[in-house]
Amino acid sequence: MQLNNVFQEIQGDSLLICTYEKKFLKSLKKIDKTVLFKLFKKIEQIFSNPSIGKYMCANRRGQQEVYIADAFRLYYSYNERENRIEFLEFSHKKHQ
Repeated sequence: MQLNNVFQEIQGDSLLICTYEKKFLKSLKKIDKTVLFKLFKKIEQIFSNPSIGKYMCANRRGQQEVYIADAFRLYYSYNERENRIEFLEFSHKKHQ
């Protein structure tokens, strides 16, 4: 799987800059293809509206969270000034 190609296709003509951490990439190798498909659909929604996620507090301050397939969470941060989305972590809710 070429994740860069997938992100470029999802991003389309958007002016948002997309980055991701190694931890995020590593977590994608372990998940089922149906969950992966749902994740990419949610990422498309995030590109359309970066503020859809629930804003976190405490040790995840500055991050946003969205639910995927009931049991998974995607954590990302959106910097409006730089027009940048950074995907930080994708994990099962029991591994938060």
